[in-house]
Amino acid sequence: METENKEGPFYKAYEKVLINSDTLQSIFSGCLCGKFIIDRKALEDSGEYNKILETDEDKILFSGYLRNNQTTTITEEFINEELPGILDYCQQIPLDKKISEIKRYIYQETTTLGKHVPIEVRKLLHCSI
Repeated sequence: METENKEGPFYKAYEKVLINSDTLQSIFSGCLCGKFIIDRKALEDSGEYNKILETDEDKILFSGYLRNNQTTTITEEFINEELPGILDYCQQIPLDKKISEIKRYIYQETTTLGKHVPIEVRKLLHCSI
């Protein structure tokens, strides 16, 4: 296994990626999306998921899904069969559920009662949807 810096497939930030040459998979971790695995074929054929994740809103919704579902492995089948349904589901999440997720984020970031909790909007957007 080797490590290299790569731009994330759903956002414009470089992250350390663990590349497994045996399984032809890349493991992204420590990024806005949390941890996920993507097959090299799916990563190379980025045009396929970019057709589905056309807007920034779609990318934010999907990265929030990845952050909340840490064991996701992205394959060509996942992109073609599951991704459209995931986006539909994410777009229908009610406001009270989103507010609950925001409260959970603040709770997780709180170290001491009464101490200021910095809100990183990019991080918050990706975890609350």
